[in-house]
Amino acid sequence: MNNLLNYKGGEIMETKNRHHPKEENKITKKDLLTYYFELKEQINRINKALKLSKEELPEYYEKLRKIDDMNDKKRSFIGFKKAIHPLIYSAIVLTRLSRNQNLIIINKEQWKNYNKTPIIYTFTHVGRYDVEIITETIKKSYCLIAGDPESMYRTSDGFAMVLNGVEYVNTDSKTDRKVCFNNMVRNLKQGMSIVLAPEGIWNASKLLKNSCKPCLDIYAGAVDAAFITECDIAPIGLEQYNNQFITYIGEPLSIKAYKYGYESQEQAKKAATIELRDRLATAKWNVWEYKKELDGLAKRKDIPNNYWNDYVDTRISEWKDKEGNLYYNEDIIERRIYKRKDIIDEDEVFDFINNKLKIKENNSFILRSHYNKYEKNKR
Repeated sequence: MNNLLNYKGGEIMETKNRHHPKEENKITKKDLLTYYFELKEQINRINKALKLSKEELPEYYEKLRKIDDMNDKKRSFIGFKKAIHPLIYSAIVLTRLSRNQNLIIINKEQWKNYNKTPIIYTFTHVGRYDVEIITETIKKSYCLIAGDPESMYRTSDGFAMVLNGVEYVNTDSKTDRKVCFNNMVRNLKQGMSIVLAPEGIWNASKLLKNSCKPCLDIYAGAVDAAFITECDIAPIGLEQYNNQFITYIGEPLSIKAYKYGYESQEQAKKAATIELRDRLATAKWNVWEYKKELDGLAKRKDIPNNYWNDYVDTRISEWKDKEGNLYYNEDIIERRIYKRKDIIDEDEVFDFINNKLKIKENNSFILRSHYNKYEKNKR
């Protein structure tokens, strides 16, 4: 607990605030000239988009992303986004306060170990307000990697995300996922940090095999980008307790440690991905420990029988469109959870019994022999 909390007079104290290395936010005359031509191009694209229905926008923008990737187009307005980030940060803080939401950031002194920028920020995914909370936690400018772009088009939140910096991705498209990864690398090489949730979806599964884990298994995109750019990865644990949010900043993961000592780069990436997942889980666990020290250990009798299911339903209900329709549901969450190829769960093990095996007189002995062994072992 020494690395988690500081004690003074018997009270829990937040660690002293430390900041990242300074980043350059100046806009040069050359930048302004570049912005002029980029802005002109973006206005033309927006004018075309305004003539489309909202249902047609995802395909339109996905096509533009593919064209830009084929042309190896640099990311736009990075200096401008860095310059206006303090305004966006202030607006996010004020919005959180207006919602009566409380944020506690612990282990802030860890930022002193992040000696270079850009940084690949990763966090455990909880729900609707994660992006705002992570923005306050890291404070510095970044580009967000975000799925479900159709939920953001022609919304005030979507406009704010574009100003801040965002790379959208159609998670169901292999081509668009590759394009998004290329844009991640472009941002990093141009000095822009990245924020992404490597779990790929909210950690809000009702299935027993996935529920209550500090961190789900993660996609390898953050590690793959780090291998190309040699940027450090920041693991951040995030948890939500109604209107209270707590984040924990973990130690930086340096990819240089995985450049040697492995038979192949694939093996090294796998080891680094597992390590990142472990650090994210540890960061989330430290949040749980902090909450225990803050409020005391909950008694089992005080926890409702359907507590977890209600928690999941509440998280899902927080994200709605203007008509009140939910953007997410349980099926989407379960489908997007990353599944490691080297792990087989119980559903797959017994799938042949539930869906493929038809019990007949000439094959019933298969189950009978296993049943006899089971009964024998019970005695």
